[in-house]
Amino acid sequence: MGGKTVEEQQYDSVKGQNIELEKKKIILQETYSTDHQRVVYQSEESANLDTINRALFYTYFAFFVVVVYILGFVMQGSIYFRGFLLILFAIYPFVIKPVEYFLFDVLKFASSIFNGNVYTVDKI
Repeated sequence: MGGKTVEEQQYDSVKGQNIELEKKKIILQETYSTDHQRVVYQSEESANLDTINRALFYTYFAFFVVVVYILGFVMQGSIYFRGFLLILFAIYPFVIKPVEYFLFDVLKFASSIFNGNVYTVDKI
């Protein structure tokens, strides 16, 4: 008869589907092949930022110890004023981040007004 059997037709159909899937697989691999390198780069950057953050923490801690020494032993004046300065330096690391974000948003808002851009609020 010359026609293909049902099994041969199914085989050809599956073979064609496999070829299409292989093409799609290659396209996806090419599209996402940089993911591993990006993860490596981001982890290196994160490690660098962690090192910098740790160094800044130790620097602040050393500075805080110097301030406590100056307020306690060197500086003459009201005990209330020295206590106020001590509390101010102690809460600084906890207060500065929200203040920084607020000032950044104010500057971004002012810049958008002067430049005529649309102001958008970043969701963190």
